[in-house]
Amino acid sequence: SDGLAVEPTNAPIVFTMREKDGEIFLIAANCSNARHSVRFKGAVLGTDPRKVVAITEKRELTLQSGMLADDFGPLEVHLYQLGRRGH
Repeated sequence: SDGLAVEPTNAPIVFTMREKDGEIFLIAANCSNARHSVRFKGAVLGTDPRKVVAITEKRELTLQSGMLADDFGPLEVHLYQLGRRGH
């Protein structure tokens, strides 16, 4: 999806990206009943370190080296606000 990949590649995480008013959003879901720790990687994330907001959870993560790492509980969904394209 838009040059984005998840690691490990066999993780049961499905995701899609959306753009609204210039802001990029990543919606990701764990399709299993087990916990998973994953990394999202791709040029669309950019390379500059910055904060990423998990919108519905009121928490921030740090995007570093074009990689966003997070944990997913069973059947958990995360909605990330990644910022503007190219920033």
